[in-house]
Order: sequence, then structure tokens, then C-alpha cells
Amino acid sequence: MNLIKKYNFSNLIFQEDIDSYIKYIDEIFEKNGNFQDYPSFQTSATLFYDGLFHKLRDSFVFSCSCYLNTALTGLNFSAWCYMDYYDNWKLKDNEDQWHHHAGKIDFEGKQKLSGIFYLRVPKDNLLYDHASTEFKDNDDIYHEKFTWFIYPSHLVHRPGKSLSNKKRYCIAADIYFDPIDA
Repeated sequence: MNLIKKYNFSNLIFQEDIDSYIKYIDEIFEKNGNFQDYPSFQTSATLFYDGLFHKLRDSFVFSCSCYLNTALTGLNFSAWCYMDYYDNWKLKDNEDQWHHHAGKIDFEGKQKLSGIFYLRVPKDNLLYDHASTEFKDNDDIYHEKFTWFIYPSHLVHRPGKSLSNKKRYCIAADIYFDPIDA
């Protein structure tokens, strides 16, 4: 069974939305720099609390509800932009990038799902089709415009390697919700 499901929002999110998200994210990096701990080119995890991202946030919640086939209550979010390019990859070992989101920023008693939404993957990347996200022991995610990829937070994954010096932008998000009665 494939644990990674995709939900396309080309009827809600448009290129001008993507362009405004990227402009906002670039301003964050220009104004505040990036968070140097891990990964090296990442915003803070508060993007969904900014009104600009309401369409992206709402589409994420809807995707997670569809994934679980139920309405979600008691929601909390973490959402950030991971941005990288080839020069960034030369500075680090790809094997060090494996991670999962289980147990990070835990809200007591909440359940959790994760998602990825690509704002831009450079076309000059020699590995364009494989420059998105790799999952250990699962299908990999490939870039699709206007699409959320939703998966259980415990799945181990890493960013695909970028061979372009143009920036790749990925919105990563976690949703925390009240336990679902079985």
C-alpha cells in the first residue's frame, strides 16, 4: 500500500500565488537570513500563521482530511519553506539529510500527518524528475505543480539532490489534530 497520496489544487492555487509565496520567502531570507541549524536553508515553521498562505494552509488541511477520510479538529500547524540549490549541496553530505517528522514539536495527545508542496523545481536540474523528495522503503515523490503530497510523519525521507544553481522551493508542513475515534 502506498502511504504517500497526492492532491492537486490547480483549481485553487495559481502561478501568481506561487510567485507571491516565493517573493515573500525571498524577503524572509534577505531580511532575517536563514536558520543555520538544520537544514541550512529553511524558514521558521510559522508560514501558515501568515494570512498570505491561507490558500496553501486550507488546501493542506483539506488534503489531510481526504487522506484520513474524516474531518479534523483541534488543529495546530508547523509549516516552513526549505530552499536549496547545488552550491548548498556541495557543502553537505546527502546521507546526513535523512529524517522524519515524528516527535518534532509535539502537541500533547495530538496525532500528526506531514505534507510537501513544491513551489519551484528548476528545469535546468539534470535530475529534474528526481529532484523532489526521496523516501526510504517507499515510493519517491516527484515534482508536480500545485500538488500536496501527504504522508505519515514517521516516514523517513530526504530532499532530492539539486544539480541546479537556481533555487528550489519546497513548503513542508505538519498538521497536529485531535485523535480520531475508531
